[in-house]
Amino acid sequence: ALAQHRKLALILFADRASQPQFIDSAGALVAAMTQRYRIGDGTNFQVALDAAAAVIADEQVYHKADIVLISDGMARVEQDWQAAHIQRKLKLGFRQIGLCISREWLKEQLPMFDAVSYCDGRYNVSKLQWLDKVATALVS
Repeated sequence: ALAQHRKLALILFADRASQPQFIDSAGALVAAMTQRYRIGDGTNFQVALDAAAAVIADEQVYHKADIVLISDGMARVEQDWQAAHIQRKLKLGFRQIGLCISREWLKEQLPMFDAVSYCDGRYNVSKLQWLDKVATALVS
């Protein structure tokens, strides 16, 4: 996004999602990603993805958006919610990329992603070369 001069909306999450932070430079992204945050307990992908999709729906400048979900934990996703989310993704036209650190995505979650990567410290599996670099940097 930043290389294409598009803003990035950073939404941190646990069991709830933070308000989006709009990032417009690599330096601002590094500063935001290296801060310590306390959002809540647990992991809830649904609230994070709902918040991200709301930004895309509300802000027309994000009509070519990518959602990159980065997580070190697993969360159950309700099948009805996932089916509705996939339809929302198609309607709004965004891509969704998943980067899971330290384990693999649950098989039932894979349909909602356009590309995935997982990293366990030994290897990465990805459809996108740049995602492997991010995964390696995050676990190094």
